[in-house]
Amino acid sequence: MFPVEIGTGYPGFQLGSSPEFIRQGPLLTGCRFEIVRKLGWGQCSSVWLARISGSKGLNNNYYAFKALTVSATAALVTRQTFEYPCLRDLSTKNPAHPGFQYCTQIIDKFLIRTKYGPHFCFLFEPLGSHLDQLRLDQSPKPVFTISTVKRIVKQTLLALDYLHRECKYIHTDLKPTNILVSFGNRDEEISKYLQEFPSETYKPIVNLEVSPDPIVTVKSQPLPNFGLDPSLSNLSIKLGDFGILEYISGFPLFVLYTLESDSTPTLNDVHLARFEEYIGPFPADFLERCARRDEYFDKNGSLLRMNGIKHFPLEDLIGRVSKVEPASIAPLARFMRRCLTIDPSFRATAQELLEDDWLRDA
Repeated sequence: MFPVEIGTGYPGFQLGSSPEFIRQGPLLTGCRFEIVRKLGWGQCSSVWLARISGSKGLNNNYYAFKALTVSATAALVTRQTFEYPCLRDLSTKNPAHPGFQYCTQIIDKFLIRTKYGPHFCFLFEPLGSHLDQLRLDQSPKPVFTISTVKRIVKQTLLALDYLHRECKYIHTDLKPTNILVSFGNRDEEISKYLQEFPSETYKPIVNLEVSPDPIVTVKSQPLPNFGLDPSLSNLSIKLGDFGILEYISGFPLFVLYTLESDSTPTLNDVHLARFEEYIGPFPADFLERCARRDEYFDKNGSLLRMNGIKHFPLEDLIGRVSKVEPASIAPLARFMRRCLTIDPSFRATAQELLEDDWLRDA
């Protein structure tokens, strides 16, 4: 917790407190709002669990809310970011689309004040762990079964199709930690869980340069995946990543380690090299259309700062790092190539991928 002068202005909530509202949404007017748990935090926000009662429009007792930092709130107000308009569109464009249910829906918005400044907040249904944590929890090895991978991929594609065709947006941060388990209304289970596993704080810290009062920091404690079958056969997700190989092998496809090079490579160089290793060379006509081509490729289409690139067919990689049945390797590799086609003019859309043979039994 830092003063806004040296930080980004995270809200300093304490358990059992109610925020100071500047402006409430219609569903929160006149209700009792109590902060009961910290669920997590990121670069621009923190996420909390609230117990809400007395609302005329909310049916459940527990909701998650995302509180933007003062800096992120300022960026939203000055239209440097567009998170709220995107969330609003996702929640209203076409609820009849099959991918709608796999996108996080904003329930209400509100503005609060802390000693650091104003914070925009968004109200959501509470969710479980992200898929990376869910994968790590699998036994005996931290990987998903093929049937679970197909379930995740199909739901993600439905969400992306809704995002692309109905909302006209592109998600630019798809990764396992941005996909969460959805468990619906679990008020009774949440109440019981909070009694058995109370929310916690770290030991108070005294730092007079930061605050005249002891600094009490609330621990991040995500909710468990209520109602999720151990087989994951009833897994339902909210919009997130599309890292198929990571789900079946336990590590991402494009690991950014370095190769022997004539000069110091950048992370972009290494990422481009990973593409060449598994997908093949960049098409010449595609490179001709790339404005920054000369920063990374020579006149022959070879990477400037990366040597010793070896090509690994996806089939060999899948067979080596996963337990996919031999007969399923080729269909999976074909599906992945459709997803990872370098030239976007030839890359399959989410709608087209939903018709792929590999997903037929998903």
